[in-house]
Amino acid sequence: MPEYADLLYEVDSNIATITLNRPDRLNAISGPMLASFSRAFRDADLDPVVRVIILTGAGRGFCAGLDLKDLSAGTGIGANGGGGLAGPKFDLAGSPPVVLHTTDKPVICALNGPAAGYGMDLALGADIRIASTEAKLASITSRRGILPESGGTWLLPRLIGWPGW
Repeated sequence: MPEYADLLYEVDSNIATITLNRPDRLNAISGPMLASFSRAFRDADLDPVVRVIILTGAGRGFCAGLDLKDLSAGTGIGANGGGGLAGPKFDLAGSPPVVLHTTDKPVICALNGPAAGYGMDLALGADIRIASTEAKLASITSRRGILPESGGTWLLPRLIGWPGW
């Protein structure tokens, strides 16, 4: 079984479970985690044994979004050479939102807790979302003064519908 940075990957009974595994940071997405996420989804998609993919988070939260602590330290997804968005090996076609949307197998997001920003967008990108009573979704990009990073503003109105003004 391949190793993935900050992710757990398990296949059991034709189900691949991908668990975001940074519970101390509410599973905030780091640079290395982006590459691992894409690799894990591609591996599950190409595995003939896997029939469905479940995405969930370890601990009390699903995903707090991009790790702003890493970003401010210059070691996050924007760091050159870090495998993140500005890294020399970054490929937009291999970014998690694109890989999630192009996966041929059904994706179920098991929301075990809060999903904010990038985490909410990952949940919106799944085919089915199952939420615990502890789950909360938050689009916090406007409060942080940043652009939405992964398609949530496009997905959300298509999932809940446009207002009937």
